[in-house]
Formats: sequence, C-alpha cells, structure tokens
Amino acid sequence: MNELKQGNEAVLADNNLEFTELETIDRNSPLAASVFALAKPEGGQAVFGQSKDQDGNIVVVELSKVTAEIDPAYSTQIGAQLERVGTTRPDQRTKRTS
Repeated sequence: MNELKQGNEAVLADNNLEFTELETIDRNSPLAASVFALAKPEGGQAVFGQSKDQDGNIVVVELSKVTAEIDPAYSTQIGAQLERVGTTRPDQRTKRTS
C-alpha cells in the first residue's frame, strides 16, 4: 500500500494485480463505507485504501476524485420532510395536561 501511495504502480504488476475499470461508488455500494472513509484526494493525487468485497476478497481502492451528484428524488423527499417539520410553529402546538 505504501508503494502505491508513493506513486509506484509497478508493484501491481509485480504481484499479478491490476486495477479494473473506473467505477463510481455511491452510498449503496458494498464498498461505500470504506471508500467514504478515505481522505478526499487533493492536487490531483489519488488516495489509496483497502477493503473487502462481498466475497471476502481484499480490494485495493484508488480514489481519484470526489463529486457530489444530488439525486432529485432524494431532494424531493428531504424537501417534503422539511415542509412537514416547518408547518408546526411553537405557538400552534398543543399541550398535554393531566
């Protein structure tokens, strides 16, 4: 891992390993917890980490960039929740008495 962090990707070939095609990871991905725990890449420098896939295999992760893509359905859901919460003002709440 340290060699990858220093930019030496030859270590992959030396161990008969290679990175697969670029994959976008979102919160629903099996690797999400590990990937979202990595530091955000800065200055064009990738960040490396490791995780396990669904089959228990060790996976080396190269995080090259982080983007925020907002799902419109999620935004609508959050908006509706905020509207429901915001419709009850403190002066409109009922008090329970015994």
